[in-house]
Amino acid sequence: MKLTPDAKRRVVLPPPIQKGDILLLDEQSQNQWLLTRIERPKRVAQRKLRAKSVADALAKSARANVQIAPLKAERLRPAKL
Repeated sequence: MKLTPDAKRRVVLPPPIQKGDILLLDEQSQNQWLLTRIERPKRVAQRKLRAKSVADALAKSARANVQIAPLKAERLRPAKL
């Protein structure tokens, strides 16, 4: 496929490329480049904490063996993670 750039050095890419895609440009040799589309990572919906404290969320998180003191007056023991 032959692409001709405009005055601002832009080219229009064929249909599989969409707005927002990430492209990797590798120089193969002098005056020869390889353009590769990189797959975008899937978006993960982030859950908001509602009516919970950060301490509750940390205590219930996976692989966490953390005990959090309910009062500031109590001393906390360091946890090994």
